[in-house]
Amino acid sequence: MEVILGKGVSSFTGSLNKAHGYAVQQRGNRFYGVRNTRGIVPPDGHLKFILGCAEIAQLRMYIADIRVPADELRDALDEAGRQDVKLANEEYNANTVEHLRVLWKLR
Repeated sequence: MEVILGKGVSSFTGSLNKAHGYAVQQRGNRFYGVRNTRGIVPPDGHLKFILGCAEIAQLRMYIADIRVPADELRDALDEAGRQDVKLANEEYNANTVEHLRVLWKLR
């Protein structure tokens, strides 16, 4: 997942919540969500990280938007035990992730 920073924000790295097991990492001039290599990652950690980034983007605090490939979102849903959810093969942004969170009652 790519994290697009808001205007005036030059860097945003680290974890949103240590319990998720994911963090934002800078690669060149871009920022991405990455799995922590140390520690325990709960089954729903990836999904919670994506939802957390989408929520911050909705608030327009530090993150302006996110880009989540369908395969990554599908994997996160599967890991969280939500195999019942069907996704189109497209890229998702913060608005669509937030819409899906409400639609499917994700936390």
